[in-house]
Amino acid sequence: MKKKVTSSEDNMLLCGKRVKECREEERYTQAELIEKIENLPENNGKVRNEKHLSAVERGERRLSIEYARLISKVLRIREDYLLGYDEYKTESEMYSKKSCGKFDRYIWIKNIVKNMGYVEEHASQVKYKKMYISSDDISETIQEKIDFAKKGLTIMPEYDMTISDQRGRKIHITSKEIERMYEDMEFLIKCRIEREFDDVTRYRYKGDMEDDKNK
Repeated sequence: MKKKVTSSEDNMLLCGKRVKECREEERYTQAELIEKIENLPENNGKVRNEKHLSAVERGERRLSIEYARLISKVLRIREDYLLGYDEYKTESEMYSKKSCGKFDRYIWIKNIVKNMGYVEEHASQVKYKKMYISSDDISETIQEKIDFAKKGLTIMPEYDMTISDQRGRKIHITSKEIERMYEDMEFLIKCRIEREFDDVTRYRYKGDMEDDKNK
């Protein structure tokens, strides 16, 4: 569960630094940022001032989740980034970095499958699913669904493949199955290594390493 406000001194400084950097990247003065925040419907007419924002940017005042949410909306930056919860400034940055790890796993499994004698017949990137729009949807919710579909189309690819064996049989392997294969391999490798650590004859001691250096 997330904290309602940032608390530690270091975190306050980090939040302040991020708010200032993101504001300056958009070329807003403090007054301009405050004006845009006050114009947001989510602000509910609350009056903001430069003194408060300035104290936040200097790390002298805590950044509340409410204020971070408003600032993030104006600056188009993730709220969690401003609050110091992670290092992903934008949604696209977060998903692209996460999908890189997924693609690396896919390549790793793909090479193992190939080395075992199976043939990859087809590979694809399934980047979006069907978008359902009902008569209850208003223009705003429809646009949200379109934006989500576009996001999936550009930065959230899922990888799958069809492989065949020497007998000509073909199967389709989904992205989730590829993930499970990787996790199974990771688990087996860890178990195998841990089993070797249980064998005390395999241990290397400081004296052994010193002997190696003297050879």
